[in-house]
Amino acid sequence: MTARQLAIGATCCLAALLVGGAAWSDATARVCSEPERVDLFLTAPPDAYVRERHVLPLQQGENSIAFVWHRTAVDPAAVRLLPADSAQGPTVLERVLDPTSKEQVLFKLRAAADGPTPVILSYKLRNVAWRPEYIGRLDPDRNMLDLQAHALITNRSGTIIKGAHLYLEAQPGRAEEIVLPAGELQIDETAELPLRHYRQVSIRERLVIDTARFADRVAREYVWQNDEASGLGDEPLLPGKIRLVSGSAGPGEVLVAEDLLPATPIGEEVEILAGFVEELTVRRRQLRAKLINIRKDKKGALAVYDLDQEVELEIENRGAQELPLEIVEHIDGYWVLRDCTHHSKRPDATRLEMTARAAPGKTTRVRWRIERRNMAP
Repeated sequence: MTARQLAIGATCCLAALLVGGAAWSDATARVCSEPERVDLFLTAPPDAYVRERHVLPLQQGENSIAFVWHRTAVDPAAVRLLPADSAQGPTVLERVLDPTSKEQVLFKLRAAADGPTPVILSYKLRNVAWRPEYIGRLDPDRNMLDLQAHALITNRSGTIIKGAHLYLEAQPGRAEEIVLPAGELQIDETAELPLRHYRQVSIRERLVIDTARFADRVAREYVWQNDEASGLGDEPLLPGKIRLVSGSAGPGEVLVAEDLLPATPIGEEVEILAGFVEELTVRRRQLRAKLINIRKDKKGALAVYDLDQEVELEIENRGAQELPLEIVEHIDGYWVLRDCTHHSKRPDATRLEMTARAAPGKTTRVRWRIERRNMAP
């Protein structure tokens, strides 16, 4: 039997009692069976979690059960066996790992009576992973977005995924059963399944100056909130590649942006980079950097000081249209805004945001002054 003829699931073998310290060479297989049911849970890559239900033909007293996988990337150290019914199930006495093979694990059990006994086998299946990807279709005015999330599932486990109940845990504690398009997933194959569909998501386009991220370039971004007002907010957005397109599907479709959508909690903002505005150029100048409120140690050395700092941006617009700008400045530590030439706000402790308008064919200057406190050399 080749690897491509195999499907997910362990073969269970009932063996004779072992002697000589549970040596694998002493086991003699008597009965082999396949699992009654296989559940595969896709959680965090690169591993998946498998839970199998087996019915074992046990005899009263001690039994030795070997579970065997063929050319499958199973983590033997993570294999566990539990009775399906804790009140009537067998007692697990010992788990024995085969020192010569990673494809089989043996359990010693004690059964109270003869007869078929259901048990649950669980283990990690390596190299079965999934990732989300997004495609967003902008409306003609580019203020609404139809966002489709897909799950891309890749099987590099060494066995065909077939005959298993497949569950995708897109959010912690929320496993949803999904169906593979062809009913199975071959080795080294990737399947794409629809995951979520968010309709009529409110979105806006903005031009951003953020010298820490984009140096002297002005970025074009599409922004939306993961909240109810925007048409989202039911759950965090998972990180994954996103493509924004416009126009009708097919030959008329135009790629607008391709970026990584970051992990976005409920209430947070999504920023997707769509390129740069070539007709705008930014020059940053530091007009002032003066040490004030200097404190020295007992030896007269500089210990702590405040910094009076003034910064100016020169924004040249070589285009023919006036353009609205959002300016972002990242500032560490404790600081106070002393002056600003344009409208500003401080959304959090490390961020100063300003707005300006770049007149066509002119240079616009934005200046701000801050006092950074309790700095050390």
